[in-house]
Amino acid sequence: MIEAGLNPLPFLMGLAVSSNIGSAVTLIGNPQNMLIGQSGHLEFAQFSLEIMGLVGWHLITLFCALFVIIHGVSQGPYLGIAMERFSNMGMDLHKLPVLTGVSAVLSNFFSNDRKSDRSGTSFPF
Repeated sequence: MIEAGLNPLPFLMGLAVSSNIGSAVTLIGNPQNMLIGQSGHLEFAQFSLEIMGLVGWHLITLFCALFVIIHGVSQGPYLGIAMERFSNMGMDLHKLPVLTGVSAVLSNFFSNDRKSDRSGTSFPF
């Protein structure tokens, strides 16, 4: 894709998120579905047929959102600013181990729900 001049980011994001959404179609796709199927006494085909419309709707929504987000990121200055800041910190994101480490840290930081301590006070991480 890079040789063809295509940005691989939209394809990789779409692949990762759609595989996660797609796992919801079957009883064995994720643990929650196993619990739903067991407590509802649902058969495999019955569950898949009943959930397929909802999962299809989520996939359509995902691809529309990815189009909007990726278009906005590519048109705005933020990607360049982030790359420059990482470079200033000595992180070369063109090296796979560095990119993997930064991606893991950022995805965990931004994807986790806000936690709260026992007093009910919430904090971002």
